[in-house]
Amino acid sequence: MIAEVYEWVKDARGRLIEYCSEMPAEVFGSRRGDFGYGSLLATLLHVADCYRFWLAETVMKRDLAEFQAQDYPDAGSLKVLFQDYVDPLVEEFLAGYGSPEALGRPLNLHVHWQESPYPATPLWLMTHVITHEFHHKGQIVALGRVLGYPPPETDLYLPQA
Repeated sequence: MIAEVYEWVKDARGRLIEYCSEMPAEVFGSRRGDFGYGSLLATLLHVADCYRFWLAETVMKRDLAEFQAQDYPDAGSLKVLFQDYVDPLVEEFLAGYGSPEALGRPLNLHVHWQESPYPATPLWLMTHVITHEFHHKGQIVALGRVLGYPPPETDLYLPQA
């Protein structure tokens, strides 16, 4: 079930990145001090990095550096980052933790902001990264609108029967 939900997320993200790819590079990468992560590009990079932090680093214990904006200068490179890194990471995570029994089992993770174990379940982790992504998707379409680029529909589509 959670894998199906993630497919819906990927579809919405694809439409969001397509929207961003239609903007001039100077708009997509322009920095604003009054906006969360400063730019549309930086916000999408932050979304990818949330998956990296929670799933790869915290659960799978992979020592990976944060993604850097200079490595992903445009929407096309971010599309590749999600397709080649984030999506396979989620698939791997769900292969190991996506069963009904495993989804509710606390993992007792180590996080840098507290000494005691962090008792997150795989279901909580997937819910967190998905809701985090959609929170920032809302920021991206709002800023795009302010910058003069009205967004298309980027919400979840009703699954086809």
